[in-house]
Amino acid sequence: MDALTAWLTALGAPDAAALSAALIRLPGRPPHGDAPVRPTRPLGAMEWSVREGDDAVRWAYNLAGERVDVDAITSLLSGQDGLADPVATALSELRGAGLQVGAAGRRMKLYAYPGPQAPDAVAVLLRAAKAGPALDAALAGSVPSFGALDLEEPLAAKVYFEAHSLPAATAAAAAAGAPRLAALGAGLDEGLGTPPARWVLSIRARAGAVVDRTLHVKLDAAPERLADLAGPELSARTARLYRRAARQRLRLLPTYVSFLDSPERPLLTTVYYRLLEPR
Repeated sequence: MDALTAWLTALGAPDAAALSAALIRLPGRPPHGDAPVRPTRPLGAMEWSVREGDDAVRWAYNLAGERVDVDAITSLLSGQDGLADPVATALSELRGAGLQVGAAGRRMKLYAYPGPQAPDAVAVLLRAAKAGPALDAALAGSVPSFGALDLEEPLAAKVYFEAHSLPAATAAAAAAGAPRLAALGAGLDEGLGTPPARWVLSIRARAGAVVDRTLHVKLDAAPERLADLAGPELSARTARLYRRAARQRLRLLPTYVSFLDSPERPLLTTVYYRLLEPR
């Protein structure tokens, strides 16, 4: 069994073999933009995550966009049911953009990164979800680095703003109407992650209104801080995943920890990680 199928099976993903086969057909490249553009093995193109209080299998697959047929992406995202017209239209307009597909359980996601051939990639996603006005107001003039669609009914759009310093991230959170995230950020320190994208603020909107905001904190420079930031439940779950990965001759590398802020509930924490195969 290949490494990707084995990991999906270990996580309890439904139809692990079929999903793995579909992803293997799509050329991938390492995530985060801090690695060579050359295609990579499927597992190397993926980032995984585990969320507090949620057992869903969560993953994202970074596509080598210029080598990917949009029809192949459509097939992966739609299954047997077909995509809604706005999403199909968006995909046709995103040729040349940096693309990523993902899932949180059964909810599929499509990410788009602007590039020379697709400078308006984020705007394409906002049009698909009719979320432009709400997100424009929440961003207060900031230019998002990339965006995403949650493929559910109704569609939700999400924009991501990369901050180059902790003060900039906390100021962006405050301006976006997330004082709890601003206060959380004020208690962190600059030495947690390395460039690029050390601090990322995301804002999600659906049906013309902001739903939630999330602060993503890169953790590659201080993985030992994971336990402090993620809390006991996620720290224990991540430790179990680390041991499971070691048994499969993989190395688990924490990448980010995020804090989701939505009205009337505590902050919700998520740990992101990559799996590295032996050289």
